[in-house]
Amino acid sequence: MRSSRNGARRRGFWTAVTSVLAVALLSLTGTANAAAGSAAGVVDRALDAGKGVSTRSIDGQPGFLQIRYDGSLWFYEHTESGFVGHPLGGGWESTSQVALISGGGGFLEVKNGVLRIWLIDVQNGYSLHFGGDIMGGWDNAKLIAGVGEVNGDNLVDFVEVTTGGQLELWLGDETAGFKHGRTLGYGWQNAKQIAGTNDYAQFVETDAQGQLSIWGIPPEGYVQGGVLMGGWDNVRLLGPGGVADSFVSVRHDGTLVQWKWVENDNYHPGIQDGGWGNTRLLG
Repeated sequence: MRSSRNGARRRGFWTAVTSVLAVALLSLTGTANAAAGSAAGVVDRALDAGKGVSTRSIDGQPGFLQIRYDGSLWFYEHTESGFVGHPLGGGWESTSQVALISGGGGFLEVKNGVLRIWLIDVQNGYSLHFGGDIMGGWDNAKLIAGVGEVNGDNLVDFVEVTTGGQLELWLGDETAGFKHGRTLGYGWQNAKQIAGTNDYAQFVETDAQGQLSIWGIPPEGYVQGGVLMGGWDNVRLLGPGGVADSFVSVRHDGTLVQWKWVENDNYHPGIQDGGWGNTRLLG
């Protein structure tokens, strides 16, 4: 396994974060165990083994982030009929990756090889606050996605796909902000996009072959899961879905689709909206 990336870490950082984010714990279970090509029941099995917890922000308004080609950042709040956008300012042209980590309360950014954290104060007009630089050495981070709380320590975690094709787990840490957990897999060079599915210690992936797969994070070892469906060549971006067990996709034609899990019957399209061709990143 690859050892943790060495970089400067900001001590005492997580104390400041948790003073802004209130965490409510939900008792959930851990990881998928399905052969590739088996779609039905993959998500159910992702909740059958192990034990984890879910993290929520105090506002209870989950959603996703969008960075447009003009450099503007938006937070989209989920509603019953669709998504309501809240502008968070410009100047995000050089951001390479972004990932919501607490349902509207905070998110991670990779910019110029530095991992940083930001806080969204939804109770005061969706104002944006810089939390600080966490560590450097992130030039080879290809994709990142929040996966809720993986190891039961009440701190949010996330996964990273490197340009070298390794899948890495990063764990929330009270003194360092985040620390390397373990390598979850190899051979991820073909991963196009990844997205968490609402804090269940699992995430979805699209690859260069146009397949959509789901992956669960077990207490130890590598991710487990399987292919859900093919035909995803027309999908350009993935992001968290805003409600339990869901994610959003943006097609090349600019259509946003929210996908919700139907028990024992795979993900199904729900809310759809046009005009998203200006989206550069989702998170």
